[in-house]
Amino acid sequence: MILQLVFFTVCLLDSLQEIVNKKSYFKRLRNFMFKSLAFPIGTFVFFSFWLIYAIDRELVFPTRFDAIIPSWHNHIMHTLPVIGTWIECYLNEYKYEKSAFFGVVPTFLAAFAYLIWMLIVRKFGGIWVYPLMNVLTNFQKFFVILIFFAIVGGFYRLGQFLNEYFWPKHSIKNTKSKKN
Repeated sequence: MILQLVFFTVCLLDSLQEIVNKKSYFKRLRNFMFKSLAFPIGTFVFFSFWLIYAIDRELVFPTRFDAIIPSWHNHIMHTLPVIGTWIECYLNEYKYEKSAFFGVVPTFLAAFAYLIWMLIVRKFGGIWVYPLMNVLTNFQKFFVILIFFAIVGGFYRLGQFLNEYFWPKHSIKNTKSKKN
C-alpha cells in the first residue's frame, strides 16, 4: 500500500508539474517506479495473495483477522494495487529497457529487501509475517521464495508486454523495424 501511495503521489506531482512547466522532473522517477516496482509488485501482491487465499486462507489471512480488519480494507491492501496499476498501464505509456535484465534488477532488489524485512521480523519478533511459512520446511521455504522471485520477474515482463500492447506505435519492436 505504501509503495502504491508513493507511486501515485509521484504521478500526481508529475502531472501537476507538466501543467505548470510543460517539463516534469518527475517523469523518469514515475517511469522507473511504474515498470520496476508498482506494476510487478502490485500485480504479484494481488495474484499471490488471492491464489493462496483461495487454496487456504489461513495461510495468508487467518479468519481471526476478520474481527479487526474489515473485508473492504483487505481489498484495499490486496486488490486495489492491481486495479490502479493496470489502469495506469492502459492510460500512460512507459519506457521499458531493451534488456529485460537491467529492467528487472530493481524489481528483484525490492523483492529481496522485502524478504530481508520478513526474515528480520521472524528473527526478532519470533513470528512469520505470513502463516504460510509456518507450515513449510526450510527447503520448501527456499523453493517458494525462488518461485515467487520468478513470478515477480514474470510480472515485470507482463508489464512490458501490456505496455507494448496498449501503445503499439511506440513499442521497442516497432522502433527497431522503423530503423531497418
